[in-house]
Amino acid sequence: MTRPVAPTVIKCPYCLSPIAFNPAEVYIPRAQGGFERFDLRTEPHPDRREDILRTAWQRCGYQVDGQNRHHVPVPYLTHGTPLTVALVGRSGTGKSNLLAAMLAELEGSLPAQLQLSFGAVNQQLHDRARKRLLEPFSQGEVLGHTQPAGNAVEFLDALLVKVDGAQRPVGFFDVAGEDLLRTDRAMRFLVGVDAFIFVVDPVQALQLPQLDRLPGRPAGGERSLGDPTFGAVLDRLPRTGRFVTAPMAVVLTKADLVRFDSPVDRWLHRPLAVPLDPAEMEAEGRDVYAFVTKYGGGAWLRPVQESQRCTLHFASATGSAPRDGRYPAGAHSRRAVNPLLAVFAMCGLLGPRLADAVGT
Repeated sequence: MTRPVAPTVIKCPYCLSPIAFNPAEVYIPRAQGGFERFDLRTEPHPDRREDILRTAWQRCGYQVDGQNRHHVPVPYLTHGTPLTVALVGRSGTGKSNLLAAMLAELEGSLPAQLQLSFGAVNQQLHDRARKRLLEPFSQGEVLGHTQPAGNAVEFLDALLVKVDGAQRPVGFFDVAGEDLLRTDRAMRFLVGVDAFIFVVDPVQALQLPQLDRLPGRPAGGERSLGDPTFGAVLDRLPRTGRFVTAPMAVVLTKADLVRFDSPVDRWLHRPLAVPLDPAEMEAEGRDVYAFVTKYGGGAWLRPVQESQRCTLHFASATGSAPRDGRYPAGAHSRRAVNPLLAVFAMCGLLGPRLADAVGT
């Protein structure tokens, strides 16, 4: 439902300026592109008005660099305080595949098991994400690298998560690795992101012989000094003392490449525990930490060392390596949604018990 309630002042996800639902700044998309202002007073019927607001956008009153107008979906502003999640990692780490696998699982049977439900914040935005990520992913195609953002970052997708009768918007950002290294105003939105998922690529991070001939391997077989995007993001986030306050998850993705190594073999095919089990998450986190420390080095674990709350996970978005631009048996994820559920738990979406127990 998108009928406006008492306005909640939030941070604009693009420029961090305060914003609340304002009926005077409602815009609807034009068929030929762009937006046009819509006067809500011209639609007196409440049901039609509500349906219009489902697909409407609100123009933020602030500009980025004095020129770039940006628009926020109206339902993002009318359902309480949103949660924003950003994936961090340089190009080639598999961020887009991981996010596609997460969103695909949220569209499957998983939410019912967790007593959740999901809907699109804005159907136009969700359709764009489906065409860019979900449809190619479901057809076994290798997803291309995220394109640079240019002058402004935009949502990849945003969902309304319904828990115990209440709905909360959740927005997802998938930012190109090259952009994460930038220091200009376009990346200022990172300061306002609520939670982060840091993606560790075993091909770039781990010193294991079975990875030596794979594309993306560091030259000379030398141990990598970590992902530079991790430090670039961590260095600009708000802190309490020496610790970043935003909840984080660290994911060793593409774990199918090391699926026969202990302790990966114990976790990769283990089904998701429903309801979520904080003790199991903690046990997996210890194994991930030890495995990455042994074969990759501590630089890859900087988010764990600098975060107040952090979980660690083994995951595979696709289940196998690609051949000739496709996954021959299709993309079959393994534990890909677990990092996102951990973030949901730490941010209170899954109830107070898990909010207090996960990631501490």
